[in-house]
Formats: sequence, C-alpha cells, structure tokens
Amino acid sequence: MSKKEQIIKESIQLFSDYGYEATSMTKIAEQVDIKKPSLYAHFKNKDAIFYSAVKQVTGEYVDFVLTTIDQTKNQSSKNTLYNVLHHAYTNEYQTEFLGEFFYRFVLFTPNEVEAQIKPLIKKSEEQLEAALIKIVEKGQANQEIDPTLSNRVVLKNYLFIFYNLDVDVRYYSLKGSELEQYLNDIWSVFWRGVKN
Repeated sequence: MSKKEQIIKESIQLFSDYGYEATSMTKIAEQVDIKKPSLYAHFKNKDAIFYSAVKQVTGEYVDFVLTTIDQTKNQSSKNTLYNVLHHAYTNEYQTEFLGEFFYRFVLFTPNEVEAQIKPLIKKSEEQLEAALIKIVEKGQANQEIDPTLSNRVVLKNYLFIFYNLDVDVRYYSLKGSELEQYLNDIWSVFWRGVKN
C-alpha cells in the first residue's frame, strides 16, 4: 500500500470516528505516522483528502453492489434484488467500514465540500441505478415483476428501501436474527407490491 493510499484509508476511519470538522491534518498525519508537512506532499489540504476518501468509498460501494449483482446474475430478479439488499446490510466490511462513512458523509455532506462531493455521489447513484434497472426490466420481461408498473417506479421504491433502511439498522442496532427478520418483513411487503 502506498503512503497516499494509507492516508486515504486512515482518513476514512478518522472522518467516520470524529467527523469532518474534528479531523485535522495534524490528526491524520499522526495516524499515518508522518510529519504534517509530509502530508502536504500528497494532498494540498483536508478537503482534497476528504474528496479522495469519498471517491474511494463511493467507488468501493458501487463495486460491492455490482459484484453482488454479478454473483447472482443467473438467478431470478427477485433473488438478485433481495441478495443485493441482504448483502448490503449483513456484510461486515460494508456495514462497519464503508457503511459508517457512507452514512455519515455521503448522505449528510458537510457544507464546506458539498459542491465537490455531490458530483461523485451522483455518479455512483447513476451507476447503481443503471445496474438495478436492468434487473427490474429482466423481471418484467420474465413476468416476475408486474409489467404494468413503470420500471422507474419499481426502482424508486426499491432504492427507497435500499438507502433508508440504514437509518433503522443503525438507530435500533439491528444485528443477527433480528436484522434478518427486519429485512425479510420489509422485503415481503415490497415484493408483494411489485410481483406479477
């Protein structure tokens, strides 16, 4: 791992633990075990580090979802959509490392860096939506999903669950069998509404 990669990795953890404001260049330099002036050899300021952190997290998040889709591409649309949702909320790396940062900063971007970060978030959302709409369309073509429903409406409802479930999972500290039951309850109502 290069020093630049290490700085990004450690800063993701620091931003997640302490927030944007409380994470200083000094704190990042200490965490990476370099002197503060050396940090400026890699990044011009904290905003640049934060931008790189968000770029990495959104990229990894998209890769994570696309990998799950790819692993289930020969299954029914129902199974693929469920597995993406399930894997996103039960995979430890996603929930503990990527999830915390994503929740804290992608959903609630600090005002100071919002203009820089929003295009990264939009790009990741477009990539996810493009992959997921294909699954919905496949489900409609195979008569799994009600073809009278707009594929965009089905996708919007799915994404509402996908993005907003994070709030409940974190607020209620859902884990294990309790989380499984919660996911299954929400999924069963969603699927009942869109199935053919």
